[in-house]
Amino acid sequence: MVWNFTTEGEVASSPAIAGGNLYVGSGDNKVYALNAQDGSLVWSFATGGDVASSPAVADDVVFVGSYDGKVYALDATKGACIWSYATGDMVVSSPAIAEGVVYVGSYDHLVYAFGPDKEKTETTPATIPLELIVTIVLAASLAVGLLVLFYRRKRGR
Repeated sequence: MVWNFTTEGEVASSPAIAGGNLYVGSGDNKVYALNAQDGSLVWSFATGGDVASSPAVADDVVFVGSYDGKVYALDATKGACIWSYATGDMVVSSPAIAEGVVYVGSYDHLVYAFGPDKEKTETTPATIPLELIVTIVLAASLAVGLLVLFYRRKRGR
């Protein structure tokens, strides 16, 4: 083992790594930024609920959901909240980012898309059609299945 870091809650979130930092959520309601080399704490940010969502990082911004029903955009360097958006229920899903748009699902049965609105300068949410959601979920499931198969074959199982 190279290093470990103890949080005050369970860690169900998968880490994201960018810019030499590792970003991960915890059941203690926090998002942590750790130095990827030695595991030292860079910053932590407290949300209003558990963070099982796996963070996504783009353009020095960490995007993550929380059981408090919010999606957060955090400054990757300092951990300051840039913006948050309250959905109608818990956000356990992990954000996906494509072409400057952040996509995330909520227990309120909606998928949200956050990105620059051509009419406004602030970030605004939009909903995504069910057909696109199904396509994304199927593609992600296939990718995970192929990775598991590759890993098992590589390990000789």
